[in-house]
Amino acid sequence: MSEQRNPLVKLTGMWENQSQRDGGTYFSGYLGFTKILLLRNKNAEPGKPGWSLCVQEKDQQQEQQRQGGGERQNQSYSSGAGYQSEPYTPPVPGDDIPF
Repeated sequence: MSEQRNPLVKLTGMWENQSQRDGGTYFSGYLGFTKILLLRNKNAEPGKPGWSLCVQEKDQQQEQQRQGGGERQNQSYSSGAGYQSEPYTPPVPGDDIPF
């Protein structure tokens, strides 16, 4: 008997990055107006998750500067699920990352 699986739905793309602090690999992307970070848990114990998925609201001031200083126009994200065509700027020390 074959097992029926639910289809996968792609929400967004992720970029592979290198941390400037320790050279570790992490992944980042956007889902609508939310920044997504996938960070390796360096202190993971055997049998525990080795990665943590974190979300953070996009910096609206930075986004307005990228858009030319004006208010962002309403856009439909239904077809691209919030995927941004410009590359993500990786976080730097001092950003609000809980790890």
